[in-house]
Amino acid sequence: MNPVKKVPADLHEERGKWFPCAALAALALLLPLGPYFLSIAEARPSAPPSVHKVSLLRETLARTTPPRPEPKPQPEPKPETPKKRTPAKPTVAEIALKEIQASLVAEKEKRAEEQRKQREREAEEQKKKEREKKKREEAEKKKREAEKKRKEEEQRKKREAEKKRAEELAEAARLRAAEAAEAKAREAAKRAAELRAQADAAARAAEAARLADLRGIYLGRIKAQIESRLDTPASVVGREDLVAEVRVLLHSDGELKGWPQVTRSSGFPEYDEAAIRAVIQAAPLVVPSDEPELLGEFLQLDLRI
Repeated sequence: MNPVKKVPADLHEERGKWFPCAALAALALLLPLGPYFLSIAEARPSAPPSVHKVSLLRETLARTTPPRPEPKPQPEPKPETPKKRTPAKPTVAEIALKEIQASLVAEKEKRAEEQRKQREREAEEQKKKEREKKKREEAEKKKREAEKKRKEEEQRKKREAEKKRAEELAEAARLRAAEAAEAKAREAAKRAAELRAQADAAARAAEAARLADLRGIYLGRIKAQIESRLDTPASVVGREDLVAEVRVLLHSDGELKGWPQVTRSSGFPEYDEAAIRAVIQAAPLVVPSDEPELLGEFLQLDLRI
């Protein structure tokens, strides 16, 4: 820690000691203005160096300022961040030179662009001429090929006509020879067709009778299934004329496809509902799953219950 200096009571007694301090203070105030005076001096080169204010000030201070006492060691100051220098403003001559250079470069680029376009136009014209020449050559080639094909086609047609005439003569002879055999064959085929038709009719009749029997058998089974589960309401017990027509949609395995619907009511809603319940309870219904010709008829049934 630096010791505190004692201020003397009579300043006149310490006049010789305060003069160097006053000179140092003046120097400290004038030093920051040094660059400004230097810039003024550099801007006015006609002034003689002998009258330069800064130089005179420095000489005066050097003569009047006593030697400084050795300063005590001070801590090293922190390095200051260098300030960015403002780029120098270009002069009028530099600006004019840059504009001239830019115009010369632009003119050079313009001439190069015009030359390039001229070369492109010449190349395009050359390509166009080559294309037209190629088109003419292709047209002539196609014309020659078309003429060649025409002659070949005429010769081919002539040969085909001669061949066709010979084939027609041979075919006429063959047809005359085959007509008699065909007459006999037609007669035999007619007789065989009649026999086959008779056999087919008999087979269809037998199959129809068989399917009719099966249809009746399966319908009887289905009605028996439903009626066995029919719970006749007490309000209509004893009536023999009650009939409810119900439409039933089935899958191929006899299961119901949707809800049964009454297509014609018996006149008694409670009996219609009992018929619907009987159909639902009887499912799955017996259907001819192994008879494809008959199964389609049983996928939609209109039952009288």
